[in-house]
Amino acid sequence: MICRKCGAQIAAEKKFCGVCGTAINKQFSSRPKVDYYDELIKKLKRRRKIKRILVVSLAVVILLGVVGIGFRLCGNNREGPDGSADSGGGDMQKSSERSTEPDDNSYVSTSAEGITEDYYTITEGDDSENLKDFDYIAGRDGIAIIKYKGIAENVIIPDIIEGTPVTEIGKNAFWGCSVMTSVTIPDSVTFIGAFAFAGCTSLTSVVIPDKVTYISEALFGDCELLTSVILPDGVTIIGQRAFSGCKSLTNITIPDSVISIGFKAFYECGSLSEETMARILQIDIGGLAF
Repeated sequence: MICRKCGAQIAAEKKFCGVCGTAINKQFSSRPKVDYYDELIKKLKRRRKIKRILVVSLAVVILLGVVGIGFRLCGNNREGPDGSADSGGGDMQKSSERSTEPDDNSYVSTSAEGITEDYYTITEGDDSENLKDFDYIAGRDGIAIIKYKGIAENVIIPDIIEGTPVTEIGKNAFWGCSVMTSVTIPDSVTFIGAFAFAGCTSLTSVVIPDKVTYISEALFGDCELLTSVILPDGVTIIGQRAFSGCKSLTNITIPDSVISIGFKAFYECGSLSEETMARILQIDIGGLAF
């Protein structure tokens, strides 16, 4: 017989276990002892097996993802039968009235919320006195100035082109125009893109039209001689780095309509008055605008 407590072998005629002293109950003495440690080892083995399965499954998923990306890259770099790049869609590409990809003579129009609206064909300004320095596009709601090519010190942006109002100044449109000292923006403009006047190091003052509600990212970044900016009462957001590096900026009034000021919007603006800085801190409580 086997002791059910310690598992020791017991002679049939014994009434007590010689190892642990437990009284022998013949009804149960023949049952083997259930070893706790054996059960624990079995559980650990099961857990290890499950972990190995999970690790292998994860490795397979990662491998399939890498292979899929590789196929996509190869597909995008294939050349079509006419020698042009094949996007990988082949005959499965969806047809549409207009191309979904910009060509070399197109422009992406972007709304204040950063949503791409459409692609439009670029038109170079003709030889007329007020258009020769501008490239522009005709969008849904009006004309967008996308590039200034002139070298004038005092720039006047036309309010109407081809009978259509100018409603937008595109991203980077005047970027790096270091000769320009002043710019007149027409009242018809409702949106000015990011970096539109960034790097205009000679620009001294500017008036933002009343219909503009969003001051885009780095709009006047590094305009070192900019001293005066007039913001309309309808402005609600001043984007990040909008006036970053405007070291000479002294005259700017933050309208009551402003509810948000972006990260480092007034970084390195060391000439701001205490009143203006206090107004900025009322909106930007954490002081991240500086």
